Amino acid sequence: MGLFFGQVLLYGFVLKENLSPLLFYALTGITGLLIILSSQFATQFLVFFSVIFSLVSLDFAPFISLLLSFVSLFVLFPKYGRNMMLGQWRHKVLYSKYLASIYILKKRPSVWLDLFVEIPSQFILLLKKRVDKLKTDHWNYIFDNPVIIGVFFIPALLVFLFSKAMGVPGHFSELIFCSLIIYLLTTLKPLRFLGEPERYLEFVFPLLVINVVLLLSVNQFIILTCYSAFVLLFYFLIQYKNRSRNINGGDRDRFNEQALFYEGLVRKIKEKNNARVFCNSTEISKFLFDPDIQMFYYPVNSLSTDVFSFSKVYSESYARVNVEIVPDLIRYYQLNTLIIEAHQSEIYEDMLKADNFDYFIENYGNSLNLIYLSDL
Repeated sequence: MGLFFGQVLLYGFVLKENLSPLLFYALTGITGLLIILSSQFATQFLVFFSVIFSLVSLDFAPFISLLLSFVSLFVLFPKYGRNMMLGQWRHKVLYSKYLASIYILKKRPSVWLDLFVEIPSQFILLLKKRVDKLKTDHWNYIFDNPVIIGVFFIPALLVFLFSKAMGVPGHFSELIFCSLIIYLLTTLKPLRFLGEPERYLEFVFPLLVINVVLLLSVNQFIILTCYSAFVLLFYFLIQYKNRSRNINGGDRDRFNEQALFYEGLVRKIKEKNNARVFCNSTEISKFLFDPDIQMFYYPVNSLSTDVFSFSKVYSESYARVNVEIVPDLIRYYQLNTLIIEAHQSEIYEDMLKADNFDYFIENYGNSLNLIYLSDL
């Protein structure tokens, strides 16, 4: 929904010269309000694009439109507006200070260094058939790089850049370049917490496609050949990737098995009256939400919850809770059921013994242990 309204906003900018000022501000102001109400990511695009476009074009109508959208929000929905702004501020601070370093940057410290160093090394290892040295998810790692996505998933972008380099007059140039600026800025390490860079290009994608169609009337052979070459290259790369993974329905079967596994776990927990659950893995926790289960889960839009700060709960990785703080969590929230990954179970047993907790353990499958605590 946010993507749709974001694209409608760009159409409003395209039509600006053909609309009266009143109609332009009404259209873009209302569209901006719908963006704010429907999508956090699209709201980021709205803010960045309006500011950058106004600075690049020296036309401050988009910035005025942005202000009208936020004024409308606070006039029509004052309580929601205050809560949303506060929540967004906390979320951005949390991501920039903690989540980016332990969740985003840990996997890919630098988009550009990765593009010129790590990815070529993965291709060299593939050519040499050094499978033992490859990353376990090497294809996903390569294709998840924002620059790779921008190059191969949006060939219309390359046609636009190629036409500009050849001196061919483009269409919607300022709008496309402003999206490119946001895309490039969010590939930089300090701004990676603002989301996947390639998603900012999705808003301008329809204009890129229209640009290619219009360019065909100028030089059909060059543009069509360039566009077709990138589409075919993308197709063959995806086919090679799929063949290398031997996709034959196994992923779907594994997903179904996983769903049944966690569905059984939820039923088992619900058998225990007054279950107050803690899971050491944030990935597993997502499968356990149920109206009849009370479960500890840290809100990712808050720097603290009650007396526990985010940096203490997730001191090393967002994937797992810091073991040292678990006894305090157990006592404060009166937790009575712990769901622990099997390979972490021994660490938790040592912790519970050291803090004199009474407990017994039950295995669930081969991957999880359920630790039941006596009433505190």
